[in-house]
Amino acid sequence: MKEKLTPKRKGYEIGIRTFTAKSKIKETFLVIKTGNEFHVFTEVEAKEAQGHADQRARQQE
Repeated sequence: MKEKLTPKRKGYEIGIRTFTAKSKIKETFLVIKTGNEFHVFTEVEAKEAQGHADQRARQQE
């Protein structure tokens, strides 16, 4: 029995990297590369994230 192989798709890659900023705060960043686009996320404490969410909600009122 001969299996049919399909060629590998080209142009679809995902790269993930983390790094820590050299600042007093020591922020950690997660960078995801999809094709030619970069998506950057920063790690924050839960209390800090909640404070930002509350502040944004008040601004939208």
